[in-house]
Amino acid sequence: MLLLSESEIHTLLTPSEALEAMRSSFIAHDRGAVEKPDVITLEFDEHGADVHAKGSYIHGDPTWAVKVASSFPGNNRSGEPVHSGLSLVFSSSSGYLEAILLDNGYLTELRTGATGALATDLLSRADASTVAVIGAGSQARFQLDALLRVRKIDTVRVLSRRRAHAERYALDARTRYGVTVQVCDSGEEAVAGADIVVTTTPSREPVVEGAWLEPGTHLTAIGCDSPGKRELDAECLRRAAVVVVDDPDQAITHGELQHAARDGSWDVSRTVALGALLQGKARGRLDDRGITIADLSGVGSQDAAIASLAYSKAVARGIGRRIAEARFPEETK
Repeated sequence: MLLLSESEIHTLLTPSEALEAMRSSFIAHDRGAVEKPDVITLEFDEHGADVHAKGSYIHGDPTWAVKVASSFPGNNRSGEPVHSGLSLVFSSSSGYLEAILLDNGYLTELRTGATGALATDLLSRADASTVAVIGAGSQARFQLDALLRVRKIDTVRVLSRRRAHAERYALDARTRYGVTVQVCDSGEEAVAGADIVVTTTPSREPVVEGAWLEPGTHLTAIGCDSPGKRELDAECLRRAAVVVVDDPDQAITHGELQHAARDGSWDVSRTVALGALLQGKARGRLDDRGITIADLSGVGSQDAAIASLAYSKAVARGIGRRIAEARFPEETK
């Protein structure tokens, strides 16, 4: 069995490889070529935190995987990382555990950023140059990094509940990418006039109002990934020409569309699956004035794809530490 540390995992995958892995996984997902068990969600209300367990088997792959990821925003107060997690990779032929990936949530961050870019590339205007990022945590950084690989962004606006976090985000983005970054004091200031809006918060109340969106805006909502969360108000969905989701069934229980059934803000029968869009089986942006939304709550096939790819590359490169494991024969009766 292979044990991989976070630092080792960081050396295995490029952003381009992550994006292509997500593309393939969503196509398989849409074709029904995956096993997709329900998400396990644990809520820690006293800490305002949650833990998700997701897994999948992509038909034909030599391995399958289970991922556990946690989000404890209160860790900010002690200077500890908000996100953590690990992945377990199993053989598809024997069921044996093949690898433990102690990625500390890195693979989840990487695959989520790649998926956001994948959706934005399909849905935003080709000339989009200004992005508003709501939230200034680690996923906000992954989203921007991936987005810059598919659009020529020159201006970033960032909003965080804690201005100091937004200032750090702005400094990092200016230094790393050479873009203009504006720290905003309100959601409306950040969103108004932006070509692309990305939300990355654990909020249970809307952080973006539809009235702020300009015609032609694309909005990617990342933070709503469990029942009760919400980043977009009803007007965002009412104004949308197209809503794309990673999984239509999961979106109405875990994504922004969970609220549409109650307020009638979106006809869920019109929802487009990301995998269908990737294959040209559905239409995305229709013109330069329509508002488009990608509601991405995260699916297990993403985690299986990224973990299996990391494992296969580690094996090929001889990275990681082999540890002994005991496999006991079943008792005979």
